[in-house]
Amino acid sequence: MKTYPPHANATLGFDVVCAFIRRHLLGSLGEDALAQITAASTLEEVRIRLGRVAELQRIFQMQRGVPTDDFVDVRSTLERIAPAGAYVSGTELWDLRRVCRAMRRLRTWFAGSEYPLLKQWTAHITVLQPLEEYIEAMLDPGGEVRSSASETLTRLRSALRRRKEALRARLLAVLRDAHSRGYATETLPTVRGGRMVVPIRVEAKRKVKGFIHGASATGQTVYIEPAACLELNNEVRLLQEEERREVEHILRAAASRVREHSTALRINLDCLGYFDMLQAIARLASRLEAVCPKLNRSGIIDIRRGRSPALLLHLGTPDAVVPFNVTLGDKVRTLVITGPNAGGKTVAMKALGLLSIMIAYGMPVPVHPESNLCLFDQVMVEIGDNQSIEQDLSTFSARMKGLGTMVAEAGPCTLILVDEIGTGTDPAEGAALAQAALERFTEAGARTVVTTHHGTLKAFAHNAAGVENGSMEFDRKSLNPTFRFRQGLPGSSYAFLIAERLELDPAVLAQARLLLGHTQVSLESLLLSVQEQRKALASKLQALEGRLVRSRILRHPRVKVSSRVKSSKKPQSMAKKQHPGAARKEHAPAFVAVGARVVLDGGTTEGDVLAVEGTQVTVAFGSVRAKVAAKRLRPAPQMRKARPTMKETPYDSRVALDLRGFRVQDAVQAVEKLIDNAVRANISAVQILHGKGTGALREAIHTHLAESSAVEEFSSPQVNPGVTYVRLA
Repeated sequence: MKTYPPHANATLGFDVVCAFIRRHLLGSLGEDALAQITAASTLEEVRIRLGRVAELQRIFQMQRGVPTDDFVDVRSTLERIAPAGAYVSGTELWDLRRVCRAMRRLRTWFAGSEYPLLKQWTAHITVLQPLEEYIEAMLDPGGEVRSSASETLTRLRSALRRRKEALRARLLAVLRDAHSRGYATETLPTVRGGRMVVPIRVEAKRKVKGFIHGASATGQTVYIEPAACLELNNEVRLLQEEERREVEHILRAAASRVREHSTALRINLDCLGYFDMLQAIARLASRLEAVCPKLNRSGIIDIRRGRSPALLLHLGTPDAVVPFNVTLGDKVRTLVITGPNAGGKTVAMKALGLLSIMIAYGMPVPVHPESNLCLFDQVMVEIGDNQSIEQDLSTFSARMKGLGTMVAEAGPCTLILVDEIGTGTDPAEGAALAQAALERFTEAGARTVVTTHHGTLKAFAHNAAGVENGSMEFDRKSLNPTFRFRQGLPGSSYAFLIAERLELDPAVLAQARLLLGHTQVSLESLLLSVQEQRKALASKLQALEGRLVRSRILRHPRVKVSSRVKSSKKPQSMAKKQHPGAARKEHAPAFVAVGARVVLDGGTTEGDVLAVEGTQVTVAFGSVRAKVAAKRLRPAPQMRKARPTMKETPYDSRVALDLRGFRVQDAVQAVEKLIDNAVRANISAVQILHGKGTGALREAIHTHLAESSAVEEFSSPQVNPGVTYVRLA
């Protein structure tokens, strides 16, 4: 994927996303992998990247411990070892051993896992267990060469230990004698210049025979090597030099052993860096409650309940960000967004671009799973003031230069985003240039989203084929934006309304309306009226949808229904008053028994018989209970099938529901609809994916489930609190 201009990703907020990823990396290997990441060029590559991240998301949600320690960057060590005969310290070799261990553990963990994409990828890691064991046998955890590393070193260190003990014993004897005479300042020998010495008072330096190796900082003490210890000190120094040469020989041999595997080590280090980046992206996806949507290369954008990732990271909670729906495709290729200043036009447009960029880089996005996003060949952005003193470009000139590049390169798989198109010059001329550019983009097949205040562009979007209006909702009472995007309806700038509320001189307002013209003022008023009516209709539609399921069950005016009462039994005495002797003389047909499957009045909706009281039968149609006469019931056309058990898959809409990103009210309605449909479909269990988040969504869903008569029990396991499993009654 190409982007224009070079800073387009940062303009859209991709730098905010990368900053979050960078904070969750384990080390410099991951930092370099993130710095080198490029956009995918094929759908297959995107799906593989997204699939790997999704597998890691599931691992983290189940709190399974992937081994991610010992991700040490040893590339500089490999560079120093590269020349023949070179060697490094034992500490650096031990870090190499840690890396070998990390590689082996990572591959082994996924080799026995049920995560196919990560299993396939980690299979490319070369396990260097012999090298790991070799270094471990040669060095201790502190990086010191073990005495057992060679027979020569074992012999040298044994001889050195004996000489040191003899030297120490002789020095202690000299020191005790000097101390008893008042010559010594301390009771233990010390080392100066690599030789063992005794501390003597400066005034008594001639009382002890030997060689002076320096004085203390105060000059009150001199350090003397007793003449009696000279030979032993020489032997110790010689043995130490032989030990140093043997250790160096061992380290050179180890470096040569590592050099043989340098290519495999470098490849493995790249793998560790890539995995580090993957785990950080997975943590980003969990933080955003992001998913892997449907993908295409045909220019289709169908974003459902999308949220701006940059805004989510800034505000911290999903409920603080208003979701939006956007659809672009073959029929509508260009979207013109209008509305008041600070109403969210630019935020919505940038969010669409950022979602497209993240998908290209293999990052899950905060949208509904049924959303469909395109992998574009290029994303072209014109947002902000790009004026340049160095290039002698004004704001308008800079915009025209960018627009010219877009016109030249726009194609069928191009996403174009322009903020405040046509501004910076005469409004009429700017609007004409903007319309001409939009016509070219639409004709070229590009997917284009622009924001504007030009009224002529609203009319153009209404009349032109392939172009559609969109707007940001505004609360007229509070004069505050709601940040809700409405596709298909142009927006008002609310300039006169805001000016009126801010108590601008009425005479000035009247003159402004006169100058604007009656037609334009009427158009703005019409837009406001249409938006208010649409908002009211949406509220009514939401209320009607909640009653739709129950209205379909009621097929007879005498059916008595209660969706929240577990039993519809009436006192026996009341039944006798209403139907004297009926309980003794009349009985329900034989097929009407508790647990039987029946239909009402020859209809197609099947129900379960819950209770039989003479000729009165209580039947459950989904979560709705009805008490009807037995004579109105007929056996269900087929034998009742065993209820299927719940599958652990988020893709069967009959048994699973993904509510991540939903508001509480919408989520509760969706849960109720799921339960009603599941009961009618004879399904005994469902699962609800709501994510962890702040816990508010889960709490609201659990409260609703506790009140539902159709629910027998529900639970959220500790290992995966983002999912609730529901058993139906």
